[in-house]
Amino acid sequence: VLVNLEEGVGLSLVNKLPEELVFATLSGIDVHFTRTTASQVLELTVKDIQ
Repeated sequence: VLVNLEEGVGLSLVNKLPEELVFATLSGIDVHFTRTTASQVLELTVKDIQ
């Protein structure tokens, strides 16, 4: 399985008030998952974190 999120995702962490504590943008994301009878491999690549 191969997933490519070139434009990326935004992640916001909030407390229970709710009040935003951190906002991060991750772009150029590639996820590759391979499963065989002997193993499972998950590869994650992130080009930029801001």
